[in-house]
Amino acid sequence: SSFASVLSQCIHNIHESMEGAKQKLESASLEGSSGTESIVLGVTFIQEMKLRMTPWAAEIARLEASERLLRRQRYHFRGDWMESAILVGLFAQVQQLLNRRIQTMEKQFPLLQ
Repeated sequence: SSFASVLSQCIHNIHESMEGAKQKLESASLEGSSGTESIVLGVTFIQEMKLRMTPWAAEIARLEASERLLRRQRYHFRGDWMESAILVGLFAQVQQLLNRRIQTMEKQFPLLQ
């Protein structure tokens, strides 16, 4: 169905953007030795990520509800279907990583001033 196709595309899109954000978070530098510009970019990105988390959580909840609707309708998922549970897991990983980065940032903050 076209609903399932749109849902699949939405799941893939949010997965791609979350995966990219996760990689960027992993590489964000907050160390004093890495230079002021990279620290500022790292702090800015962490702040942006804090703002993105709530909309992502709401979007993932909508995608999960939509997938449940398809399951109740006994929709036959294609072999390349990415389940919303994968998004939930990735979201949890991004959230843990973000929390660790926030803690690091807060520890480094007095040194940066």
